[in-house]
This record gives sequence, C-alpha cells and structure tokens, in this order.
Amino acid sequence: MDALQRRRLLRLSAKVFFVVLLVLYLLYILLGYFYLPGKLKSLAETEGSELLGRTVSAEAFSYNPFTFELTSQNFAIADEPEHPLLQWQQLRVNAGFWATLWNRHLVIQEIELNQPDTYIHQNEDGFNFDAIIARLTQPSDDPKPEPKAEQAESSNFAFTVLLLVINQGDALYRDSSGDVNADVNIDDLSVTFNDLYFATGDELLNPFTINAALSDGGQLSLSGEYRLQPLLFDINVNAEHLNLTEFADFLRNTINAHLTHGTLAASGQIHIAHNLDTENTTVTLKQGSIEIDELALDDDVQDPPMVRINKLGANEITLDLLERSLRIGALEYRGVRLNQWQTKDGEFRYESLLVKTGTDGNLKSDATQELAPAEQWSIVIDDFALTDSAMNFNDQHVTPAVEWQLSEVDIHAAPLHLTEPQQANVTVSALINQNTPLSIGGVLTPVPLEVDVDIDHGPLDLTVFNPYIATGLQAAIAQGTIASQTQLKLTLKPELAIDIQANSTVESFSFINSRSNSELLNVEKLAVNNAQFNIPSFNTSIDTISITQPIMTLVRDTQPNWLLLADKNGTSNKPETPEQTTAAENTSDNSDEAAGQTPPSFALNKLTVTQGELRFTDLLQSPKFVSSVNDMTLDVSGLSTTATEPTKVDLTALFNQHAPFKLQGELGLNPEHLDMEVKGNLKGLELAPMSSYSGTYIGYKISEGELNYDFDYTIDGSQLNGQNNVLAESFHLGQSVDSEQAINAPIKLGLALLRDLDGNIDLDLDISGDMQDPSFNIPGLIAKTFVNIIVKAAASPFTLLGSLVGSDDNLGEIAFASGSAQLSSDNQHKLKQLIKALNKKNNLNLVVRGNADKLQDRTALQGRRLLLELNDPNTATDITTLAAMEFDLDSELDNPQTLKSIERYYRQQTDKKLSDSIELTMQERNVDEDQARVILAEQAFKELAARLEFSERDFEQLAELRAQAIINDLTEHKLSPERINREAAYSATLTGTTVELTVAPD
Repeated sequence: MDALQRRRLLRLSAKVFFVVLLVLYLLYILLGYFYLPGKLKSLAETEGSELLGRTVSAEAFSYNPFTFELTSQNFAIADEPEHPLLQWQQLRVNAGFWATLWNRHLVIQEIELNQPDTYIHQNEDGFNFDAIIARLTQPSDDPKPEPKAEQAESSNFAFTVLLLVINQGDALYRDSSGDVNADVNIDDLSVTFNDLYFATGDELLNPFTINAALSDGGQLSLSGEYRLQPLLFDINVNAEHLNLTEFADFLRNTINAHLTHGTLAASGQIHIAHNLDTENTTVTLKQGSIEIDELALDDDVQDPPMVRINKLGANEITLDLLERSLRIGALEYRGVRLNQWQTKDGEFRYESLLVKTGTDGNLKSDATQELAPAEQWSIVIDDFALTDSAMNFNDQHVTPAVEWQLSEVDIHAAPLHLTEPQQANVTVSALINQNTPLSIGGVLTPVPLEVDVDIDHGPLDLTVFNPYIATGLQAAIAQGTIASQTQLKLTLKPELAIDIQANSTVESFSFINSRSNSELLNVEKLAVNNAQFNIPSFNTSIDTISITQPIMTLVRDTQPNWLLLADKNGTSNKPETPEQTTAAENTSDNSDEAAGQTPPSFALNKLTVTQGELRFTDLLQSPKFVSSVNDMTLDVSGLSTTATEPTKVDLTALFNQHAPFKLQGELGLNPEHLDMEVKGNLKGLELAPMSSYSGTYIGYKISEGELNYDFDYTIDGSQLNGQNNVLAESFHLGQSVDSEQAINAPIKLGLALLRDLDGNIDLDLDISGDMQDPSFNIPGLIAKTFVNIIVKAAASPFTLLGSLVGSDDNLGEIAFASGSAQLSSDNQHKLKQLIKALNKKNNLNLVVRGNADKLQDRTALQGRRLLLELNDPNTATDITTLAAMEFDLDSELDNPQTLKSIERYYRQQTDKKLSDSIELTMQERNVDEDQARVILAEQAFKELAARLEFSERDFEQLAELRAQAIINDLTEHKLSPERINREAAYSATLTGTTVELTVAPD
C-alpha cells in the first residue's frame, strides 16, 4: 500500500472514529437526558423499596451530561405517616471528570443536600431502622464465588469531595421506650465540608466545619481536621445557648422530675487517633468547659420549686478514655436552691431525683457494678465550690410541720479524688434557720469514705424541736438555745466507725407542760465538756457536765404536770400481723446475739449543779401545799459503769429556804450488783407548813414543831437496810380537821406518849426490804413505820408507860374484888409505878372512870348486906359501908354464932327449919352432921341474900367509890390532882370489876 492509500485510510479511520465518538457522545447525551433519570427513579422506587422493605419515592432525577451533575428531587424513604425515615428536597452531585483523570482517583466536585429531614424513633423493641439493617446484612442465598488472589490482597482506595454542603437540615429523634415520649429536634442544620479526602494508606488531613441550630434555640459548631486511615480526628467543639428543655423528656424517663428551664454552653478540643502499632484508639478531651445557666428541675408541685441552680460550671476539663482519667480543674455550683420535704407518710421529695428502678443497671449487684482494678477510673476535681446556695426542708411527718432552712451555704473542697484514697480540704459555712451560723472545716477522703472535720454552730433555737417532742410527750420548749463544737471522724472500712467529740452549751432553757402550760424546768446554763461517743462500741464518756441555776417546778393536780407521756389514741390490742410477729422474732434473735457482746459503757467524770431549786405545789390539798428546796449544790464524780472505784455524791441544799440538808454517799454502778452507802441529815425543818397534809391524813393541823432527820442507808444488791433517826422538837398538833382520809387512831395521844420531858419526839426507825419487790418504797416505808409507832403507842399507852419504869404489868388496869372498893397491895404498887411513868411524860394526863359488874358485884353486895343484917338489923347497909367492909363467906360459916343466926333468920323468913334437912343432906352428900349443917347454912345464906335488891344507882355509886380510891392513892403519892381527869360512871358504861385507866394529852 502506497503512501496515498495510507493517508486515505487514516483519514477514513479518523472520520469513522469521530463519527463513532459522535454517535457515542450523542448516545451518552440521549441516555443522560432521557433514559438515566427515569431508570434511576424506577430503580429507587422498585428495587430500593424491595431492598429496604420500605416504600421509596422520588419525584424526579435529572442528569446534565455536559456538567456531569446528577440531581434528585423530593426523595423519601417511608416510615410513619407523618414522619418519613429519610427525605430531602434536593440532592445535587457534581462529579469532577477531568479532576478524576488528572488525580487518578475519584474526585467529586460538589455535593449539595438541601432541606434533608431525618427521623429516628426508639421504642421498647429497638430503633425504626433495625429492620432495614437486618435486611441489608442478611446473607444471600446465592453462593459467593471464591475471591481471586489478587482480590484478596488489600488495595488502597481514595476519593475526594471538594465541597460538601448541607443546607437547612432537620433531624428528629424520638424515644418512646420510657414513660413519656422524649423528642430531640435539630432544625436548620447547616454543614459545610471543604476538600474532604477519604483514603486508605494516606496521611493527608482534611479540614471540616459543621454548624447546626437546634429547634428550641442554641448553636452547635464543630470544626477541625481528620483523616480515615490511620484514623485521626482533631475537633473543636463549641455549643452556645442550648435549650436543655429539649432533653426534658429524656430526663423524665430517667427520673421523676421535669427539666423546665436551663441553657447549656460547652467547648473543648477532642482528639481521636488510632495507633496502628498498638491497635489502641486514643480519645482525649482538653480545655473542656461546661456551663449551665438557670437550671430548673420540678416535680408535680410547682410551688415551691424543687431545684433551682443559677449557674453550674465546669472548667479545664481533661478526659482520656484510654487512660481512664477525668480531671476537672474547677466545678462550681452557684445559687443552688433546694426545696425538699418529708410527707406524713414518710416519703421524701428528693425521691423524684432518684433514678427510676427496674432497669438492668439498677438490678445489677454491687459486685457486678464494681470495676476491676485494671478498669478503675481516675476522677479528680481540683476545686469544688458551691456558693450562695440555700436549702429548705419541710418536715410534714410531725404536726405542725417543721421548716428547716440552710441559707448562705458555701462549700469548698480541693482537691477531690473520687476514685483514689486522697484527702481533700473541706470548708463549709451556712446559716441554720437564718440565725444560727454553721461552720465545718477539715479533710475528706471520698474513696473509701473518711471524714475528719470540726463542726461548730452558734446558738440554735431549741423551740424548733417542739413538734418532734409533741409526738411522744405533752411538753414543749418555751425557750432555749444550744451551741456546739464537735469533732467528727468517720470511716467505712474495714467497718463503719464513728468517733464524736463535742462541747455543747444550752442557755436560757425553759421546758413546760404543754397540756397545762405550766413551767416544769428552767436552766440558766448547761455545759457539756468533752463528750465522746463511738460507733460500733456505742461507748460514751463525758468529762464534765455543769448545770447552773436549774429550777424544777412540780405541781400536783388531778393531772400532775410531771406526767408528760402523750395519750396515744388509736392504739389497741389488735392481733399481731405475721410481719409484726416475724419482726418481733428477729428482734428477739438479735437480742440473743447481743447478749454475748460487751454492753456499751458510760462514764461521767464530774457532774456539778449549782444554785439549783425544786418547787413543789400540791393543788389537791386544801389549803394548797407549797414547798421548795433551795440553794441546791450537787457534786457527782467518778460515775462509770466500768470503774472499780465507787461514784461519790455530795449534795447540800436548804429546805423551804431555812432548813439545811446534806447528803454524802458512794455508789457502785456494777450492773450485776448494786452497792451504795449514803448518809445525810436535815436540820430544823419547820413542820407547821405541813398542816395541809397532817390535816388530811391524821385529822389535825400542826401548830408548831421542827424536824431533824438523820439517815444512813446501805444497799447490797437488791437488799436495802436503813437507819433513820427522827427528832421532832416542840412538835404539837393544832386544831382538828374533818377529813375522810384521816387515820382512825388517837394520834394526839400517840404523839403525847412519844414526847420526852423536853416535849420532843425522838425515834429510831430501822427499815429494810427487797427493792425488787414492786411495793417497795423508801419514803412510804418510813412514813408507814412512823405512823405505826404512833398508832401502836396510842393503842397501848400503858405498855409504853410501863416500859419507861421497867414494868411488864399493864399499869392501866386496876382490878377490885367483887363488891369492894378497897385497893389491894398489888394495885397500890401498880399505881406507884404509874406515877413514876407519868412523871416522865409531863404532857400526859390520867383519865379515871370507875367500873362495876352488875352480876358479880350484886352477889357480893347481897352477901355483905345479909351478913350485916344477921349481926345487927339496925346497922347501916349503904353502898359505901358495904364496899368498905371485909367479907369472906367461908370464914363466916366457920363461926357457930353465924350458923345459928342464919338458921334463925331462915326460919323467920321461910318458916322452915334447916335442921329438918340435915339427915337427908348427910345421906346425899355423904358428910357428917357438922358438914351437913354448914352446907345447908350456905345454901340458906345464898337464898336469903338473893332476895335483897340493888338499884342501878347502887352500882354507879360502887364504880365511883372505886375511882375515888384510885384517885386518893395517886394524890397521896404526890401525883398532881391537875393531871387527873375523873369521868362519871354511868350504868350503861359499867363492864366489870376492873377499872381501865386511860391517858390524854395535856
């Protein structure tokens, strides 16, 4: 082929090539304009819908074959009727053909996405795109071909996006897995990326910028640079004015609280890098800061609000996920306001802030939640501060509700190591109830928790505790303050241990009975110094307790003011529920376990009471009784439940401001065996003010007298032995009082019998008893013994008088022979002894009233009168003569002349002869004639005497004669007649031949 042919062939080939190229270009234009848009729409709506399992719709696709630009209009992937999963108004992709050829990798000139809208919905079953992911990741039924060797080898891949723009993007995230639907909206999201480069095996960094606006306010911007392999991101984060209420529903699903206000600002530098050598990915945050303004958390009660925080700021935040470390340079809470309460049912408002239970995290055991040592984080807060804050707590568990306020709260702690055992210095200052300053200073170790702080508070008004007191007592604090300085040490490991050392002062304290509104206790000052308490031993020790000017006022009424227990209405004897029974059994088991443990100890080195006073008023007495114990000084030293040395007690006081009282003793406080020795005395207590009680219980007022009382007691275990000496000087009763409660006994007489020559009553009263006996009562036992002595003395006065002269005879009984008024020698001796005894009791008078026996004395008087008439019918036979004569019938019958007189007088009176009955009497009695004659004469004498009559007046006269005989003998032996009171004898009072003397007080 020659050159000409070759040129023709080349020209023809060129023409064919350009024609083919033109045809292909025309075909490319035709396909780009007319075929490709429709095909893409069909593929998206059919195969796309089948692949995703969702309806895919696209309004239109267009392609510009000249600019290599592909556009999609109104594309959507359906989900819910009102919310498609993904949609956009326009997507425009401009491929860089020539740049791709030049750079030998894919270059996209521009990607522009306008008005995209994304919807993500999470419910209890998962996310709304889970099904799509499952379909995309489902393995195909077709067997996969074996990869070729060259395909198995990794190859680098890269592409570049010169400009990526997202305009006016919207995103909605909805969480309906909780109690309420939680939505987060991102509106007007605008993102611009320049020169995005994605490649494997390339270290080129690509800058990017993302700006977004949230629907409820706030701006979010991300800027920095990145690469994909090896992974590296350097991101600057900045958020401003983010409205936290956007996340309120999410918070609501976590806690029972509403986030009603708050804005967030945050910034920081995030660095993410993957190290190919170690295969570790480093994630760090530097220069981080978070600031939350005007944060408001509320529950269903709007007033008062639950939580308000004016500002919460965290600065200089550094985070390293690989090293598991978080450090916050400064964490500050400013203007925190908490309003909390406890309801009547014991529920606390702060429970709304607790994480809801029921999640897996809440159900995990402590063991599973604890991190292994290798996984332990390091969390440090260099400076923590809470300033200008306040807390209000309303305790509705008592009535009326108590308002507690903590204001002007400032807390500083630095540095706080939350995961390592490092100490932090802590200071706290605040005002309690707007008046009481509180300060706390010391060190705190968060992990494991250890606290060593000094706690000081100024005078705190004690009346705030009245509603708590009212739950169990009908009492209230009228006034008073308490101030304390306390050192607290607390540790949790190896076990809970608490050591408290405190000094407290109570001033101007007044405690009243709220039922009667009467004062019960007033204390000018109470100081407790160096009180120490420990847990778990529960041992308590106190150096000194000093009480100044305590005044206790006791009022006895129908309801004494010292009975303070509240009347708990509604308590009943209902059967125990199974839960109560189980609780009681558990308590019993715990008690059994505790029985083998060492009981807590208590020690008080010294207790002093100065200028004490006890006031007592008994309104049940008429007139009311008023008494007092004044100028009381008490010293107690060495009080301890474990000490081997006894506790010493020294008490001095004045009774009713004039009578000194003193007590000294030693106590052994062994809980298994009580030992005590105590002695003391009371001198010169005026008894006249006790007339109110004496009138009620013994029926007399006290006109005068002073009491001196000495006592000496010992206690050995439960056995008490006491020696009491009661000396009542010049003690005399006054006028009588009509009282139904008065003892029915001659009290005045008893007292008169007990008085000595000086007019004093001096008694030794020894008592003993078992204190475990429920009826044992020391004052009651002394009073009972004293009254018994008085009653016994009054009931047997002559026994007491006989004891004064060493006589065992009853000096008050003078026995006379029947019909006689003559004193025997024995009776004369008794009367002499009686005179001696009465001379020792100058305050006693003798009462004499004669006595006679109408039966015995009648027979004797009849015989005496008959005998006189037998001897001389003209002789006087009056009672005086009869009572003075000697008469013995047996002796008279031995006189033959008397026998003849009886026989003659009998024949005169009966017209019978006694001699006619002698033989019969001899036979019946088996006696001789002389004996029979005497027997018959005796019978005749008695028969004749029985016919003689005596009047009631005769017996009264005989009684008077006997009384006079006694009086004459007494006066003859120098007993003053002024001390003898004679009472007339009446027939109705005559009881026998013995005259029973009585005594009466002067």
